[in-house]
Amino acid sequence: MYNVLNRNVIQQPSFQLELQENVNTDIQLTQNISIAWRNLSYEVNGPFGIGERKIILKRLNGHLNYHSLNAFLGPSGAGKTTMLSCLNGTNSNGMTIDSEIYLNEHSNAPKIRYVEQHIHENIIAKMSVGNILQYAFRFKNNSKHCNQMNQHIQSVLSELLLDKTILDNHF
Repeated sequence: MYNVLNRNVIQQPSFQLELQENVNTDIQLTQNISIAWRNLSYEVNGPFGIGERKIILKRLNGHLNYHSLNAFLGPSGAGKTTMLSCLNGTNSNGMTIDSEIYLNEHSNAPKIRYVEQHIHENIIAKMSVGNILQYAFRFKNNSKHCNQMNQHIQSVLSELLLDKTILDNHF
């Protein structure tokens, strides 16, 4: 079992999180997970601290599976960076009191990292064409299809009439 502490990350040895039994929510999980959030809300003060508070995130629920590759996609200003900052603990001041985050604890403290905007400047420029195609495949397909990744990449190369040596070229 685990305890809920509002606005704080809960660290317990790897646990089975059954939100259906322990928390009033629509999320139903019975698998090991690395991180889950319930009622995640984030607000900021109006200009100069005057006026109504602006809601950036409103009562979000979700989870990320252990050993999975995840992406938060959306237009600029949608709250992606704010959400990731709340989840990694760097943006807790604006979180509402009923926001809850659950985190498994392994032998080392879990590390949550994310790639900020302008990915083309930070990462893609340093990746090979093969790496980019592998990540694209993993983002588009779930893990049960990973054994088909190399076959799919070879199929794309064949369809585009490209030699496999291009996979080693940097973008």
